[in-house]
Amino acid sequence: MGRSQKIGSAILLTMLLLQVFAALSQTTSTDSGASDTDSPEYLEDGFPLGSVTDDLPSSLLEGYSSDVQKAFAVSSDLERYEPEQLNAIRSWVVVTKMGVENQLKSTGSPDEVEIAPVLMGAYIWSFDDPSLALDSLARAIKIGDIEIYYPLILYEAQPAYTPNDPDYGDQWHLDNTGQSGGTSGEDVNISGVWDNYDGSGVVISIIDDGLQKDHPDLSTNFDLSLSYDRCGDGGTDPSPQASDENHGTAVAGVAAATGDNSVNVAGAAYGATLSGQRLIACGIPDTVMAATL
Repeated sequence: MGRSQKIGSAILLTMLLLQVFAALSQTTSTDSGASDTDSPEYLEDGFPLGSVTDDLPSSLLEGYSSDVQKAFAVSSDLERYEPEQLNAIRSWVVVTKMGVENQLKSTGSPDEVEIAPVLMGAYIWSFDDPSLALDSLARAIKIGDIEIYYPLILYEAQPAYTPNDPDYGDQWHLDNTGQSGGTSGEDVNISGVWDNYDGSGVVISIIDDGLQKDHPDLSTNFDLSLSYDRCGDGGTDPSPQASDENHGTAVAGVAAATGDNSVNVAGAAYGATLSGQRLIACGIPDTVMAATL
């Protein structure tokens, strides 16, 4: 579907910041009772007004939330990158208690220092000669000038995947842009996983009043062998037998209507296999219901 991702270049500053923003509500409190989400006013060296660097915790990294620490751990694993990639990186994120002027004079010898957003003690070091960065950073961490570092990898942004189904724009439950007068963003928040997960390998069985197995947006995902008609002749065809037996078909569409097929809508798990169990279109004893389930 033209949705390939450049996996090797996915670890970058944006990745950290997205995880940081998502985790800020879980950040630990400082001794003063303020958390790193309080957006304090900063001096030029990156520390809050009124703070004394001697009073900072021995490890700034350990003062971050567990989610932020995990993000740093992933991004700082240099085994994730190609050597040629690392040797060409000019800018790196570091965590240090040193002020900007001291950083410029430190053994790490960055050519430029910029305060990174949000996190106390996080900076961006830039080197005019990228080939010198790794050795400089290794020296700085060895003597304790910095706690951790990771590269800022350039990447090519990819547009978010959108199914080509003509009525997808009306499916506010999947992607709410306020198109029906609702609140933008108030949806099931599922489209972000479609690049990697679309329901393939999963079977969703619709136990309802029937399922139109020949529906053009359902038939490609439908498996007759996994279906059953408990209200008719006991065969495998769960098709509705009355005009008002349409609920099961609608549910099947919400769950797994075929996506990106230029037909009608997309299901939440548009790659999943569908089966139908026609059950509630007739009176049935508990034993039949139990057998169906």
